[in-house]
Amino acid sequence: MLLRGGMVLYLLPLVFMLLGILLAMALKDRISLGLGDDMLALLAALAGLAVSLPVVRAWSKRSRYLAANVPVITRVLQQDEDGHAV
Repeated sequence: MLLRGGMVLYLLPLVFMLLGILLAMALKDRISLGLGDDMLALLAALAGLAVSLPVVRAWSKRSRYLAANVPVITRVLQQDEDGHAV
């Protein structure tokens, strides 16, 4: 579950950024903003990141792995005179 959560939190925004760059480069003749390729790629990556954040947030709210991994205190350990847990 930790691996799956990490993939969503880190890889999904990266995939959205790369898809934004690829889409912008494929449509750069139609967009014609007068920007260089590097600036267009940067803006497209930021747009992809901005689109991915609500997707990740919605996924994490609906995900069951978050509720399953909430730590719960089940007991409090006492210490003896030597400082060892009893």
